[in-house]
Amino acid sequence: AYIYYGRIIADGTPDTLKEMPELNPPGTKRIEIDSSEVTRALMLARKFPGVRNTTVFGQAIHAPLQGAPRLLMVQEHFRHAGAPL
Repeated sequence: AYIYYGRIIADGTPDTLKEMPELNPPGTKRIEIDSSEVTRALMLARKFPGVRNTTVFGQAIHAPLQGAPRLLMVQEHFRHAGAPL
């Protein structure tokens, strides 16, 4: 389930949630960013070009990216900022 401000906004199996256009709009790809500094990673992810929104899941950030994201570009963005992944 996805919870937003204490309310369930979507519920289902992982495969069902991945197919929901309101969570994964067409033309986006959701990536997961693991970091020991989740708050810092959240702020960095929000500054990455093409990020539509970000959510925290434990020690990970889920970020749907517009267009064809390049994992190496995301990794370089974090490396340049000195953030551990």
